[in-house]
Amino acid sequence: MAKRETKKTVPKVVKPKKQLSPEEKEEILTKRVNEAFVFVSEQGMSIRNALKMIKLSFETFYEWLANDDKKQTKQLAYARAVNARQELILEDCLDIADDRENDTIKIFKDGKWVEIENKEWVSRSKLRVHTRMQYLAMTNPRKYGTKLELSGDKENPISINVVNLGTGINPENETTD
Repeated sequence: MAKRETKKTVPKVVKPKKQLSPEEKEEILTKRVNEAFVFVSEQGMSIRNALKMIKLSFETFYEWLANDDKKQTKQLAYARAVNARQELILEDCLDIADDRENDTIKIFKDGKWVEIENKEWVSRSKLRVHTRMQYLAMTNPRKYGTKLELSGDKENPISINVVNLGTGINPENETTD
């Protein structure tokens, strides 16, 4: 019987990690967060998904954002990224609304091909646009919200009539026994 040769393994030499100074940690974290901001502003990605892409937790991100000792430059960078994402979402709304590719379908009816409205596709497109517009209005109401302005002038002032529906009983027709 032949002897089995055993493979000798050489243990890996693990170098101790260099302890980073707080400034170095901040610099590395800032670079990573800036990568996330690129995903947000250029690809329209949510901050949550961008943080997942760079493997950074929400907690770490918000700590980084809160520790802004450089005159709010971090908050401004975040605001710019969010604003750019909002512009991309608005462009998406226009693209969805302008896309007519699947608005109709062809069916075979009465011996010939007929083109009819694809109601499911059209409804889904409306929902996609509506959802994005609601998101924009909620996150930036000043820019994307619906404004309702009531005004009058001296000759035609606005009047408000208050109608109390109460119990539904007309007091003029009420009789007591």
